[in-house]
Amino acid sequence: MAELRRITLTADRREGNRFRLTDEARHYLQRVLRLGVGDRCIVADGGGQMWEVELVSAVAGQDGDRGDLGARIIAELSGRSTATIGSEGSGLPELPKSPELSVPLVLVAAVPKGNGLDEVVRQVTELGVASIVPVTSDRTVLDPSPKRVDRWRRIATEAFEQCERSIVPHVLTPQRFDQWLKTQPIHTDDRPFPWMMEAPRLIKAIAVARSDAPSLRPWIMTFGKSAESMNLETTRPSGIIIAIGPEGGWTPRERALAIKAGFSEISLGRRVLRAVTASVAAVAIGADAIEQRQS
Repeated sequence: MAELRRITLTADRREGNRFRLTDEARHYLQRVLRLGVGDRCIVADGGGQMWEVELVSAVAGQDGDRGDLGARIIAELSGRSTATIGSEGSGLPELPKSPELSVPLVLVAAVPKGNGLDEVVRQVTELGVASIVPVTSDRTVLDPSPKRVDRWRRIATEAFEQCERSIVPHVLTPQRFDQWLKTQPIHTDDRPFPWMMEAPRLIKAIAVARSDAPSLRPWIMTFGKSAESMNLETTRPSGIIIAIGPEGGWTPRERALAIKAGFSEISLGRRVLRAVTASVAAVAIGADAIEQRQS
C-alpha cells in the first residue's frame, strides 16, 4: 500500500466519525498534495492519536465545514501493533515503530537574536525533542512577543508532520531563566505531558563553553552505570533537560543558580558554538545517546 501523508488536527475538530478540516489543512491537501474526494491520508492530533481518513465532499456550513472538503474516519491507528498495521489484507497503512525517543528530552534555550529560534524549533522537533522551553537571560537581546510564540508552535507542528512523529513538542511561553529555575515547568497547561520525569532518574545539564566540564554524550551514557542493579529500567534516565545559553553564554550568576537547582555543567566540545548551533547539537547528541542506551 502506498504511504499515506499526514495532517494535524486537534481533537476538538472531530465530530462523530468526521473531522472538520482547517483552512490550512484543506489548502495543504488540495493545493500541495493534489488530493481530493476519495483519497486517503492520516490525521494526527499531536498527542499520539492517529486515524486513517477518507476525504469526502462537504457542503459549506454542513457539520461545521467551511469548504468543499471534509474527512471521514476509516480506522483508528493509535495503539495498533506494527504487525497488524499494514499487514497483507489488513487494508491499513503501514506505520513504523514509534519515532519518539524512549527517554523524553527537553531543551531549555535562551532566545537568540533575530529569527534564530525558528530554525532551532524546526530542527530539534525533527530530532525528537519532547519540549522546548524558550527563556530570556542576563545576556538575551530579544523579548519575544506572543505572535512569535505562536509562530514557533506552528513551526513545531509543521516539522512534526514532515518527520512523521507521534507527538508535537510543547513550546512554552518564554520566561526569565532565573524564574523558570524555581519551578522548572516543561509542558503547557493545555496539554498533559505524556511522560513521567521524576527524580532521582531525571538528569539536568547546562552547557558551558571554555570549561573542563564532561562531554554531554558520555555524561548521558554513563548515567546509572554505577548502580548495583544494571536493569535498564533502573539505570535509564526518566528524562533529560539540557539548557543552552545565549550569545556570550550564561553569566556566572545564572550558572550558579542552575547548579543550585540540580543542573550539572557539561561541554559540547572544544569549539565555541553559536547559540543556534549549540541547541541543535545538544539535542542531536542527547537523542543519539538515548538511542544508543536502548540498543
